[in-house]
Amino acid sequence: MLGGKEIDVRPMNYIDDLNIYYILENKVPKKVNSIEWAQWHAKIENRIVKKTMIQGVEVSTVFLGIDHSLSFKEDEAPILFETMIFGGEHSGYQERYSTWDESVIGHQRACEMVVS
Repeated sequence: MLGGKEIDVRPMNYIDDLNIYYILENKVPKKVNSIEWAQWHAKIENRIVKKTMIQGVEVSTVFLGIDHSLSFKEDEAPILFETMIFGGEHSGYQERYSTWDESVIGHQRACEMVVS
């Protein structure tokens, strides 16, 4: 107790209960604990799906590794990939996906936006 309030003294691994951490195995997301995720995620090359420069504009698609759906529901697909555009008329554009294949298609779509 501190100041009359109960203090949460669970170990830090309680965040693993959220089931939000993923790594890629052969382009397929796999649930892992926070320690495995941190070790895998530390290597930036693990996270890059595709990067394209077009007329000074960068289109970047990455594996986020943390479920950004924020629904925490087992029956919903996690949101794990993201495409963003940096620079140009569409700077700040963002789209997110659940699968590697969706992210590759989304990357191409973003590249087409830049050149149109």
